[in-house]
Amino acid sequence: MPRALTSLLALVAGVHSCLPSRAQPGEGAEIFSEMIQHIIRQKTNPALSRDEIRKAIQQQLARSNVFAAFSLGKEEFQFLVETYRLDKQIGAGSASGGSTTLVSAGSVPSLLGLAVETGALLRSASGNSITFRTNPMGLAKALVKQSYQASGPHTDLERTLRVLRRFSIAATFDTSRGPQPGTLRANYKQLSEFSTRVDLWNRRDPRHPAYLARWGQFLRSTPGERLANDSKKLSDLIHDTSNPDLESKADALAEAAADKLLAAEAGQEAVKKIFLEYAEALAEMIRHDERLRDAARRVLGSWRDYVREQKQIYTAVANSPIVTLEYALVRPPSPAATTGPGTGPQTPAGNPSLPDLSSFRLIYSQKFIDTSEVTLNAALSLFNRTLPTTRGSIRDFQVGGRLDIPLPEIQRVGKGSLTFSGLFVRLRQQPLGVPFLVSGRRIDQAGNLGLFQVQYSIPVRDTGVRIPLSFAYASRTELLMEREIRGNFGLTFDLDKLFARP
Repeated sequence: MPRALTSLLALVAGVHSCLPSRAQPGEGAEIFSEMIQHIIRQKTNPALSRDEIRKAIQQQLARSNVFAAFSLGKEEFQFLVETYRLDKQIGAGSASGGSTTLVSAGSVPSLLGLAVETGALLRSASGNSITFRTNPMGLAKALVKQSYQASGPHTDLERTLRVLRRFSIAATFDTSRGPQPGTLRANYKQLSEFSTRVDLWNRRDPRHPAYLARWGQFLRSTPGERLANDSKKLSDLIHDTSNPDLESKADALAEAAADKLLAAEAGQEAVKKIFLEYAEALAEMIRHDERLRDAARRVLGSWRDYVREQKQIYTAVANSPIVTLEYALVRPPSPAATTGPGTGPQTPAGNPSLPDLSSFRLIYSQKFIDTSEVTLNAALSLFNRTLPTTRGSIRDFQVGGRLDIPLPEIQRVGKGSLTFSGLFVRLRQQPLGVPFLVSGRRIDQAGNLGLFQVQYSIPVRDTGVRIPLSFAYASRTELLMEREIRGNFGLTFDLDKLFARP
């Protein structure tokens, strides 16, 4: 059994109780996560024999070392920073039918995002929408380089074109529109919203050039070298040939752990339990040797210094504010699609008299308390053309805010998040620019709308897939004066998280 592993587990015995099962960057990554996942994959591979699985386990243990297990290289650290980000807007904005987002987040995927949503927030009838978001330059470079790290804005070419990297685009299609409702055709008739964003200030990406120098200093830091040296000294003491009894006992404990790993169920908790049981047994052996106790304390001190420096970089990335400007072209549905069949809308489906909207939104995001995130929106919507029935081009003003709170990890699922959002809309004139009838009632009201939403976002491990479930209350909608309470749900996918895997 490799010496480095016994040194690692000896230290783990003293500190594992204070580490989270899947820590955020800076709090300490789960020490055995990579080894556990590798062993589970080998144990569940039907093509491998028992001897091949045992060999794979031994090889995985042999490559372990204290420095690698207690620290993170740049790629691994960037992956964790990316995984726990709460500042990304994947789906459509609140004005689109089918949206599950009341207040837009500050960032968007740097590669590609996809959202399939069902519901509505400002409107009186639910819809189904599919949203595609991308940063064209980031996606193209990632596909060419086949690397999340290489797609970051830090090469000479990226410096030349860094202005273009600030822009992203999105298109939302309402599948309830067209001759075959429920079928995605991704054509102009189904287009409900097209938007583009520009980052005025956004350094939330861990690959940003502002952090390159700090990454280099971190990887060459004195605490890192000291951690590696102190860990080697502890390992050498455990396997000191002048004390064969100690070495023999350590090897016996290691072999027993390997046998248990081979026989254990292929589950994360079962494998992790064996590692920690071995750590406790090794720690008990170390407690009876003064030299080993002193060496273990030095390793622990070095590790704490290393994590402290690591956390400073994470804090700089996570606490960076975001200021974003968004323009959206919103194509409202016909009253027939909005109010449902048989309600007697005054304007027929597809009538060009309904003007499109131009929406301008300023978004600001900032870390709040601990790891929570607060986001503020201010928006202005204009009719693209005035009609005899409108009073000028300004349709509404909007102000809103949201608070995103990361939740503890659910085993085998991931870390979810809870979002509280509020939005105030001042409609200066009738919502679609022309009056129409809904169930015999004339709809042409201006006035105020107040909305509140609670959303729980469920991750699907580290796949980049999340399932947003939301509950919304509206004092009224754009088309009806009555209060409404409704639930929305969707499915989002962020390619960044998949490509960020080291």
